[in-house]
Amino acid sequence: MNILTKELQEGIASNPFRVGQIYTRKIVYSICNPGKIWDKGGNWSTGYATAGKKLIIFMNMDTPGRTGHDYNNSYDLENREIKWCGKTGTRPDTPLIMNLIEGFSVPHFLLDGIVTIQILLT
Repeated sequence: MNILTKELQEGIASNPFRVGQIYTRKIVYSICNPGKIWDKGGNWSTGYATAGKKLIIFMNMDTPGRTGHDYNNSYDLENREIKWCGKTGTRPDTPLIMNLIEGFSVPHFLLDGIVTIQILLT
């Protein structure tokens, strides 16, 4: 996509996360949902969740996730490019992926560890 949508431009400008910073899922949730109580279940405990126009992607590399899935995710440091695989059964025509492709969702890639999450690229 050569032209950034207004939503994507605004989302990038208002990014609450910092590359290299360490976060817990609870902290990520509280940043994305101010005033709401942390809920350990649902999408916030698996591959990705949405918060408004933000698509929060908890990405594993070279290790299985909490559900045992081991996707072929990678990060090219030189080119600053991410290869990310969605959850099993996710298709390109689902609303979540279409919003991402069309630039209406702002992706935030977080490298998921056992206890903490590191911002990889936003």
